[in-house]
Amino acid sequence: MAKITITLTKSPIARIPAQRKTVKALGLGKLGSFVVKEDTPAMRGMAASIAHLVTVTDGEPKKAAKSAAPKVAKGTGKASTSTAKAAPAKKSSTKSEASTKSAAAKPAAEKKPAATKAPAKSAAKPAEKAAPKAAAKGAKPTTASKVAEIKEYLDANGIKYPSTAKKADLLELVK
Repeated sequence: MAKITITLTKSPIARIPAQRKTVKALGLGKLGSFVVKEDTPAMRGMAASIAHLVTVTDGEPKKAAKSAAPKVAKGTGKASTSTAKAAPAKKSSTKSEASTKSAAAKPAAEKKPAATKAPAKSAAKPAEKAAPKAAAKGAKPTTASKVAEIKEYLDANGIKYPSTAKKADLLELVK
């Protein structure tokens, strides 16, 4: 029986799910991928339902002819005048050779000195914490107080509270 070639030319993204499922059912994945199917009314119908996404040609795909455009050698940016195929580059056999080659290809990066930390404000923190504790013993926290201040007051006065208590619950304990 005759064959048809269906080539995906446009993306099924942002299409209705039925069209995406049809593309998948035909076996098409990436753009430019193609499948060769039997020329049946079912295949023609599937291709027709997504005609805006695919191209259908009769027969099997022919081998691509060599283009007349000059080929650019990888990494050189220069076109070669020869039409003969270039030999593929040899792969390195060990990991150490590969790492030395990649290290030599990359420019040496300057090592930045480790970031120095700002001097700790250890003297300021105890003074800040000491003030609320001193105030906590004398004055009861108000509704505007922070949860940490309320907990400090309760701890200073020996009042027990659940660790998961909310601010409103803590204020009830203060009363």
